[in-house]
Amino acid sequence: MPVPPDSMPTLLYDAACPLCTNAARWIEQRGCVRIRPLKADEPQDAIILHEGAAVMRAASAVLRTCRYLPGKWKLLALLLAVPRPIRDGIYRFIARHRYRLLGRAPGFVEEAQNTGG
Repeated sequence: MPVPPDSMPTLLYDAACPLCTNAARWIEQRGCVRIRPLKADEPQDAIILHEGAAVMRAASAVLRTCRYLPGKWKLLALLLAVPRPIRDGIYRFIARHRYRLLGRAPGFVEEAQNTGG
């Protein structure tokens, strides 16, 4: 069931990270979550989900976003049952090594500035 546009959550991501950028584009194509790159003055090491008044970061943001995805992707939200320190530890490990593994997204600065991010 589609989410009404006025109540659609917003996912903020690191536009310099190819993993984050590709995932954000993929999610945006499904039309279930608004996507916006983090602003330059925001911490670039986090994914942030604004769900109404609630704000989630790190693994919680990623897994809560899965609840809005179609089909079997929703099942990933079941990982919210994993204790938060374990989820966030895995998230921090990936976040810490993402540039080393994947490099930086080409033109990320221009993309973030041009989108008002």
